[in-house]
Amino acid sequence: SDSPTILSAVILRRAECSVASAEITPHPIALPDGESQRTMGTPCRLFALLCIVVFSFALPTSAQVDPSKDDSRMFASSSVLLPVVGRLEGLNGSFWKTDVFIKNVWRTGPSVPVPVKLLRSGLPAKELTFGVSPLETLAMEDIILKTFGEESALGALLVSSPQEGARLSARAHIVNSGNPMGEFAQSAQAVSVSRLPVESVLAGLDGTKGRRANLGLANPRSKDAEAVVRLFPSSGELVRTQSVTIAAQSM
Repeated sequence: SDSPTILSAVILRRAECSVASAEITPHPIALPDGESQRTMGTPCRLFALLCIVVFSFALPTSAQVDPSKDDSRMFASSSVLLPVVGRLEGLNGSFWKTDVFIKNVWRTGPSVPVPVKLLRSGLPAKELTFGVSPLETLAMEDIILKTFGEESALGALLVSSPQEGARLSARAHIVNSGNPMGEFAQSAQAVSVSRLPVESVLAGLDGTKGRRANLGLANPRSKDAEAVVRLFPSSGELVRTQSVTIAAQSM
């Protein structure tokens, strides 16, 4: 389509076992006024669907790279999307919370305004604005509670700036603080909204032996989006199709 929907998708997994996959295809809708498309051959297409797999058996935090020191210039943009942030109880006594690091990758210049917007399912988005100077890293520990004042929430995080030419990078550090063996965590890198692809395949979904997979679709745009999710087992035949409507700026 010349006007594809822009979405993101998140898979939360409890174990590794490649037994199924899902294909996610958006229905076409018009992009908001003033937004341009990149030409990739004919017809013109904007790649606009992000998929990221988050594993709950990540390494202890002692083995992780310090996310606050990750410049991530290759991912920088004036508008970036963190596909998952949250603060909630999990299975087996786990408790998940999220630290977020936002960096202005400009080397010189003035401080830029950075609206940070929490996109949730069935609830209005919550937004706060911060000023971030060149090469400054804005560190927000336990962002759901300490920044947005929510005891429990799950969603995506849209980080942007109205400043012309602004270049921002962001990373989420998702921590299980309820494990008696210590904190376990994984990191999620924010991706430029303008580079999200229109279609993606998520491999390795597992629904066997009591395991489960949770799928989240986030729409960072100002208009509602329609997507089609198709489920394939390891043999490759189509077993189920489901259409989904994702409200504007929600998950």
